[in-house]
Amino acid sequence: MDLIPTDPGLGVVGQSKCWNTKVLTWAKIQEELQKTHEFPGFIKVYVILTTAPRHTSVQQQMPRDGCSYERPQGKFQVRIFYWDDLQNLDFIPQEEFQRVFPRLSSLATPAQPTGPSLADYSQSLQFARMFLPTLISQEHLNWLATWDYTLGYVPAKYFDLFADLNIELDRTRHAIKDPHLRIWLNEGYRLQLSKCLPAADPIFKAIESFAQAVGGETVSVCMPDGGLAYGHAHVGTAAQIAHNWKFHAEALLAAYREVVEGTSPSY
Repeated sequence: MDLIPTDPGLGVVGQSKCWNTKVLTWAKIQEELQKTHEFPGFIKVYVILTTAPRHTSVQQQMPRDGCSYERPQGKFQVRIFYWDDLQNLDFIPQEEFQRVFPRLSSLATPAQPTGPSLADYSQSLQFARMFLPTLISQEHLNWLATWDYTLGYVPAKYFDLFADLNIELDRTRHAIKDPHLRIWLNEGYRLQLSKCLPAADPIFKAIESFAQAVGGETVSVCMPDGGLAYGHAHVGTAAQIAHNWKFHAEALLAAYREVVEGTSPSY
């Protein structure tokens, strides 16, 4: 349990799966629910808070993001809330916000967005061509172009970059849209990502599509050389999944080359 109520009779508990949980499957949720057998307190509702993208195995078992679970002490409801559904942080009391997010609350003057408007496309394109090659290496681009997706897995050493970018792009887009979340641009390289817009939007959308296409079908596995990878165990749809992964990888590569390298796609 990550969150338990001060009132033992309330029966609401929480489990947090933060940004480093790239894939949250139903099997992982079952592991966490099994641990409630050892929890002595009363459970009426078990809430899962996650920054991981939606996974098909969870959606099948938790229609409308909810289900029930029965432990020896009795049955309780299970609810899952995704970061993508979060509009703002206004629901957190100011005192708790300062305690849990001291770095954010200590920034008295949030950074103002400097991302270009549509009229500043040329400026954002110039910045994107300077910044994105420092973020996405040529080695990663070569991997996108040459990896055999029919193997049914992708190495973490390459895919993690795009999975992490998917999360950071989501934060950046929320910060740009909502003035209350503008302070998020102070974290990591989100401000630089915002300055790549609107020119880099095709690349960003392609990154999000590729990361979600792979992440939505995979779990963590070990590669033959012992390295970490993300793979699927589907048999009947393996060819379709491989085609989908390759399609999104090629779309990402084409968008990058067109925007950053100025290479027109061939049809």
